[in-house]
Amino acid sequence: MTAIRPPEYFPRLDYAALLLAADRFVLADTFPFSRQGHQNRMRIRTPDGQGWQWLTVPRVHAQDRRRLDTVPLDDATPWVRRHRRALHVNYSMTPFYDHYRDSVDALLKREWASLGDLACATVAWAHEHLGGEGTVVQASQLPGAPDDLVRVWTALDDADALGTLPESAETDATQLIPHGATVQVLRFDEHERRQNFPGFVGGVSVLDLLFNYGPAAADLLREGVTGWRVVSLRM
Repeated sequence: MTAIRPPEYFPRLDYAALLLAADRFVLADTFPFSRQGHQNRMRIRTPDGQGWQWLTVPRVHAQDRRRLDTVPLDDATPWVRRHRRALHVNYSMTPFYDHYRDSVDALLKREWASLGDLACATVAWAHEHLGGEGTVVQASQLPGAPDDLVRVWTALDDADALGTLPESAETDATQLIPHGATVQVLRFDEHERRQNFPGFVGGVSVLDLLFNYGPAAADLLREGVTGWRVVSLRM
């Protein structure tokens, strides 16, 4: 099974579950930036207010529909220091924070040519530390750097099944079923679990799971997969 998704900045848990399930995962860094997506932001657990906050990577604002691999970061703002501090303040007491801290810091402190490069690197980092066994590739590195779903699919001449997430399932099916694809939608149930503050808040980054559970994080993601739904086109 192949998955084709825009990269997310330290991705959400359903994304990470799909990352582990796919035999090949294409990071669509040639797709347009979306302000409604998670390409430059993640949610972390906090003790105050609603129990979470966004950490957002600032970008140089131009047209919003630029390809991710061409969107420059706004390094005039000290976002790296802010993100590192927020992670330390909120996760330093978790069981596995020290295990991952240095590699996360090193990732954040690198100079990045684009938002796409940063987001792809954080997904690849998550894949590595979750023990993923599939192949992870970037669309920008495929022949011709295809920049939409159909072109990426066509570049993968041996692909037959697409794994996807519910928010894009119908759109993906409409585009790819005419090209012979079987479209399967991941069903993921985020189980309530121990976190670093009282109570439970869902929808946070994979970092939350890794800092709290370490090597057991991958098993928790797999346990959250309750099945797959095959999408058919409505006639």
